[in-house]
Amino acid sequence: MPPASGTALPILLDSPHSGRDYPPDFNYTCPHSALVYYEDRFMDAVITPLAEAGAHILCANFPRTYIDVNRAFDDIDFSGNPTEWTGPYTLNPTHRGHQGHGLIWTQAQDHKIYQGHGPDQASILKRLDQYYMPYHAALNGALNTIEAAHGIAVYLNMHSMPDSATGGQYDIVLGTRAGSTCSKKLTDCVADT
Repeated sequence: MPPASGTALPILLDSPHSGRDYPPDFNYTCPHSALVYYEDRFMDAVITPLAEAGAHILCANFPRTYIDVNRAFDDIDFSGNPTEWTGPYTLNPTHRGHQGHGLIWTQAQDHKIYQGHGPDQASILKRLDQYYMPYHAALNGALNTIEAAHGIAVYLNMHSMPDSATGGQYDIVLGTRAGSTCSKKLTDCVADT
């Protein structure tokens, strides 16, 4: 969503985990509530009005448990699948992928998302083609547009967390991966604001 006319700021906010539209080919067998637990439910509703203030907004409408656009495209643990991966790239599952929370989730709370093994290679490549790649193209396109117009782009990746993740102590948590994703000056500016 572009900013309101005439008010564009060099800011992009995205909500990659607020999606609530479950694709018909998801074919999950776990309780729906186990999937809903992992939605950053209504984060899209929190940030969308900021377009009126000049921010660029991007929100996923599909759930992260279907395909997690906040993961690397190769973070796939295909080891439980009865067929061999012959896809167009080498898989590189991280610890999250091995735990069932990589690009293609296979675990939700204490439930296996799928009966038996996870999606086959064709299904994964379809999800990449129809969801992951378009989302990242929109993300990169917005950042390039902002930087071309303003000379800089500030990107805020927005999430929500259960109280248990912060001990119920915080309303807002600024995550910078130990200072690796932005400068302390930007973090301090956001915190002050």
